[in-house]
Amino acid sequence: MDKRYILIFDMEKEKIVDEKILPEFKGKMLLSYNFENLNLNDLIMNLDKEKDILILYLNENQLLEILPNFLEKDLTIGFLPHEKSMIFLESFGVIDNDLTKNLKNIFKNVEEENKYSINVLHCNEIPVFKYVKIGEMFMYNDLVEGKNIFHKIKWLKEKLSILRKTPHNPYAFFINDKKIIDTSALGITIVTDPNFSITAKRVAIDDDPSGFHTIISAPKSILEMLRFLIKSFFIRKKLNKIPDFLGYIKNNNLKIKSSKPFNYSLDNKNLSALEIELYLKQNQFWLIPGEKFNQEYNKVTTKSVQKIQNLPNGEEKDEFILNHIPFIKRATHEQFKDLFLILRENAELTEEFMVMLILATLIATFGLFANSTPVIIGAMILAPLMGPIISVAMGIVQQDFKLIKKSANTIFWGTMGALGFGLILTFLIPLKKITPEIQARMTPNLLDLMVAITSGVAAAYANSKEKIAKSLAGVAIAVALVPPLASAGIGIGWWKLGIFSGAFLLYLTNLAGIILAAGITFILLGFAPFHRAKKGLLYIFYIVLLISIPLSVSFYHVFLETQLTKKIESLKIDGVKITPIKIIPLKEPYISVKITSAKNLSEKDIDKLKMLLEEELDKKIKLEITTTIEK
Repeated sequence: MDKRYILIFDMEKEKIVDEKILPEFKGKMLLSYNFENLNLNDLIMNLDKEKDILILYLNENQLLEILPNFLEKDLTIGFLPHEKSMIFLESFGVIDNDLTKNLKNIFKNVEEENKYSINVLHCNEIPVFKYVKIGEMFMYNDLVEGKNIFHKIKWLKEKLSILRKTPHNPYAFFINDKKIIDTSALGITIVTDPNFSITAKRVAIDDDPSGFHTIISAPKSILEMLRFLIKSFFIRKKLNKIPDFLGYIKNNNLKIKSSKPFNYSLDNKNLSALEIELYLKQNQFWLIPGEKFNQEYNKVTTKSVQKIQNLPNGEEKDEFILNHIPFIKRATHEQFKDLFLILRENAELTEEFMVMLILATLIATFGLFANSTPVIIGAMILAPLMGPIISVAMGIVQQDFKLIKKSANTIFWGTMGALGFGLILTFLIPLKKITPEIQARMTPNLLDLMVAITSGVAAAYANSKEKIAKSLAGVAIAVALVPPLASAGIGIGWWKLGIFSGAFLLYLTNLAGIILAAGITFILLGFAPFHRAKKGLLYIFYIVLLISIPLSVSFYHVFLETQLTKKIESLKIDGVKITPIKIIPLKEPYISVKITSAKNLSEKDIDKLKMLLEEELDKKIKLEITTTIEK
């Protein structure tokens, strides 16, 4: 039986049809209709499924409108490339916009009877050719693809503004009427071909193209979403794994239910429902394939893929439905439970805690007297003080007064124990020399506070992440809690207020800095809401500010000392080398220098040197000189 071709074309392309398409049908039976004047009912009634071949040369909107009328009628359909439907036609293998080439491919396939039975996704009995979208994905999309960075930033700002005010909606997912998850999400996209969604093209969905793909967007924090969106701006290639805030399901059927009506978009139609049922209907029409048609897209999948382990469930799901998405991701119930068990245990004042602290104090005191850095480092590792300090930080941000009380009690008796045993050992050791290790703890400054704050962040983070808890020893070395207490004990034993006050100020600096930084870190990690934590953290912040006053003065003195040292070292005097030994930057600075020269200096030479120094420094000084003759 001779085949009859029925061409339906976009009226805007009438000139192209006359010049390029119709001549190719020479010698073939052809009926042609422009889409705008087509009487579809008459056409369908007169179609002969045995001999008629439909050829559609239409834009995407026209295809979406006409195709549902041709389903389940055993019709054979071929497609010609239209610049406004190329993405749509990729699923059918039409990727070349050469009309003549595509027509020849259609004729060849018709002659060889090469055609494929096509399955079509349906949603509540309505055919879906592109996608079903529920809610808002808040994802990088066609509106910003290829735009400049300023357009992208504007789009990102608008999306984040909406995201901050949008809670999750509840959804339950069923496969074969069996519930697979009860969760919450912002948006859901369902596609048969990943080309219909930039999100589907970007994330690591299953490579097997059979079945349809469901991508569920359920961000647990704005920061999490922001990181992904910014990354999407600069990285165009497919990600090697699905981001944590996305769920993914691939199957032949899926039911989605909600406890309240939700809006969704089906191709170009806006609809609303409490429940949608999605399934692949087989044998909807016969396709004359394009040159690059992948027949795998037309298969019913033999396996179900479910990557939904990161989606919210239980109490977490209810939290996202009732409240807006937080800026920072909340810790999971399991994370919170595990961390609290550790911190409550660390808050206890136990025999083991006191024994280890006393031993650490004794080792630190010996190391201070012996001026031995390795010994002092050993004491830092042994000291268990970091545990209750991190516990008190958590107690403050959670407003857990029981935990605060226990931790504070442990810190207090630990501090008293360290001071006491440092004092006892000082009485027993018949030495009264201020070693460089003791001296180093007498003048804390803002740099020590920065170390404490950074260590507090590291300690809180390490405590909350079981995999890196072994790093706590390094944190203990960095912050050094016991050596300042041992130095303060030495200051009491020698009755030296300067040693005690400087070393104890360093200890308080470490204590306050760690608590403040650890508390903020716990908030950032999602273990406490800011509204609950802000009052306690405010008190700690005021304490840190108070401590910062003497630290700032000390840091300023260090700065002045550095400046004076540079000026002294820059002095050029013939035959004389000046080396600064000690500088105390008072109103009238005290300067101790070592002078190396080839001859003895007279009193007149020394007076001249002092005058030169005062001119260089532009102030009166007290000068102490040690001279050395260089032969």
